[in-house]
Amino acid sequence: MAVILCLAGGVRSQPGPSPDSAMEKMKLHQDYLGALADLEQLLKAPNPSPVIYYLAGVCQTSLRNYPEAVGNFRKALDKGLDSWELRLSLGVAYLRMGRDPDARRELELVLQLRPEEPTALFHLGELDLKEGRYPAAERNFRKVLRLNPGHENILFNLGTSLLRQGKEAEGQAVLRNHRRRAHLRGRLKTLRWMSASPRASAEVFADLGDANLEIGDERAALDAYARAERLQPNTHLTGFGRGKLSFRRGHLFDAGTHLRRYLDRGGRNCEAFLLMALVERRNQRHREAWDAAVTGLNACPQYPGLLSTAARLEMERGNLEQTGALADRIMRADPADPSGPFIKALSLLYRKRLRDAEPMARRALELNDQDPKHHKLLEQIYQSSGAFDKARFHGAKARELAGKTRR
Repeated sequence: MAVILCLAGGVRSQPGPSPDSAMEKMKLHQDYLGALADLEQLLKAPNPSPVIYYLAGVCQTSLRNYPEAVGNFRKALDKGLDSWELRLSLGVAYLRMGRDPDARRELELVLQLRPEEPTALFHLGELDLKEGRYPAAERNFRKVLRLNPGHENILFNLGTSLLRQGKEAEGQAVLRNHRRRAHLRGRLKTLRWMSASPRASAEVFADLGDANLEIGDERAALDAYARAERLQPNTHLTGFGRGKLSFRRGHLFDAGTHLRRYLDRGGRNCEAFLLMALVERRNQRHREAWDAAVTGLNACPQYPGLLSTAARLEMERGNLEQTGALADRIMRADPADPSGPFIKALSLLYRKRLRDAEPMARRALELNDQDPKHHKLLEQIYQSSGAFDKARFHGAKARELAGKTRR
């Protein structure tokens, strides 16, 4: 709504109801009835601004008065106001009324104006799912998931679209991820309640820190870890979380120190083993990285991240048969993880088995077509097999995506 808010900020009126007062009620107090009353007063003035019609439509959408919302959005358009925000609001209102063709028209127009607008992509995916266009739904939901990895409705809808295409293993894996996130929300609520007790233990605060870290709230995680460490100085319980934060920030020495503190005193989190192996690998300590990966796999034999790291280490050691076997284990453990088919394809390419490498590389691309290394791999395969047009296409796509990443 950024463009509309800027426009609204430029509309002024005499004392009494104003766009600003309506916006305050909408944004600060979520008082849509009060905001709508102010806006309806403004609409009685001669030649009201199209922004007022738009804001009235927003209020009516929030109040589920969809036909009235559509009427006001259309009046805003008729009076010359047009933006992707207005088109998106109109598309959502049509969707809620069951006017699917009108909703699709508006949502597709939004994507012409703003190609990666996640809300438009999500609702188009909903329409595709409803209409049985499951591959199209999958594509739209995957795009949203890349833009917003924590969007739980996307995980549920993506899993459903996969199951309805017969992609049973991958669909079930996505739905398990959805259930895990829902479980995390409940766990976080319980831990917050437990931490409010004056008798809360260091273990509670360490767990609270880990849960906050998993949802991306680093400040809350650090506060919880500090509480745990005050209650139990030199505890190993915060080592995993602090190590993970240090790793994210590129502080490899600190990450290694915290992770060793955790693992050496009995910590068994699978991700901690993975991070320890990655720290050692980035420090060029390949023997130590391999030992950390093997120790982790003994504790977590189906953990895809550890399998992937072990496979890459085997590849660096020239053990391509073992690399391929580990890639097979990744695909069995998590069919939705593109690293499995990618590593398998790479191991086959290095063994000159181009015909077998191509379908694996294309599978990795299906799972994530925005990763430049997936296109680069296909470029290498097609170049080696003499399919030069295909090689040029994927080479150009790899460079385009790599450029976007750098920006």
